[in-house]
Amino acid sequence: AGVGLYWFGYLRLRRRGDAWPLGRVIAWTLGWLVVVGVTSSGIGRYSTAQFSTHMILHMSLNMLGPILLVMGGPITLALRVAPAHKPGQPAGLHEWISAVMGWPFLRHLYNPLFVWIEFVGSYWLLYFTNIFNLALRYHWAHQLLDLQFVFIGYLFYGLVIVVDKPPRSLPHIGKLGLVFAAMPFHAFFGVIVMTQSTIIAKEL
Repeated sequence: AGVGLYWFGYLRLRRRGDAWPLGRVIAWTLGWLVVVGVTSSGIGRYSTAQFSTHMILHMSLNMLGPILLVMGGPITLALRVAPAHKPGQPAGLHEWISAVMGWPFLRHLYNPLFVWIEFVGSYWLLYFTNIFNLALRYHWAHQLLDLQFVFIGYLFYGLVIVVDKPPRSLPHIGKLGLVFAAMPFHAFFGVIVMTQSTIIAKEL
């Protein structure tokens, strides 16, 4: 559905004579291919049985897929496809999208500190608590976990890459700082996981 709607918007712009970078189309399509590929292939099937395979799934959904999706700029495309209505006319898709992007809750959701805590803290919370056991035991919990990976990854890279203007923007030094602030915590997490003597999710 995501790929189909995006291509519909892209082709509509082309028929109207408006330009849209082909690279964004490719990035958006590849992003969803990554998400579907890792969840619906052997990687997704064995991610609950083999920790290394699970981490491939996790990293793909949390980093690779969201980067490509953000580079697609879907919000900007939707605003370009749906023209703004004239004063006095009923609100259309353009106005609804603009209203949602200006929604105070969305602005709080894009708070850099909140996004950083979610992006970094989700690793520690997931693998060092009973949440990971729950995700391995129940299919619905695993699906929610996959959605969370994609969602928080999209928020993080949406602030850093900024193809679609987020409700709360950062200066370039802030974007760099956000990335550098996340790197050591990911590295520490990897070291702790590889050196610990206890088995993660040994008992389900």
